[in-house]
Amino acid sequence: MAKASAFESMFPTTPLVPPEAIRDYCDRTVKKAAELSRSILSSVSQNVDGNFELATRLIQCTDPNEAMSAWKDWANARRDAILADSKGLAAQWLKLCDIDMEMVTTAARRATEQATNVAAMPRAAAGD
Repeated sequence: MAKASAFESMFPTTPLVPPEAIRDYCDRTVKKAAELSRSILSSVSQNVDGNFELATRLIQCTDPNEAMSAWKDWANARRDAILADSKGLAAQWLKLCDIDMEMVTTAARRATEQATNVAAMPRAAAGD
């Protein structure tokens, strides 16, 4: 019996990261992913609306110069919108990929403590 408890004490029984911290981290990550998804859908919706607006304007044009002017206006507006959307989406993506450094630090500290505890344990004699 004594050997079994000594063997069991070599392995940590407490997790490196508390389950609550993992649950909170996953909860925040899911919220960030949902926000990113909504932003992507909004960007796609704006793109579709812009394309319909261009189609409507082109149908109403009476000569090629007017159509070219309408297309240039639309292309400039789309470029500006895409640049603005890409900055916002990139910022949200970076937030989503952000690592919770507090949780990583806590896990590293616990792992170090457990390794120190295991290293400090008395070793069994060779004849046991």
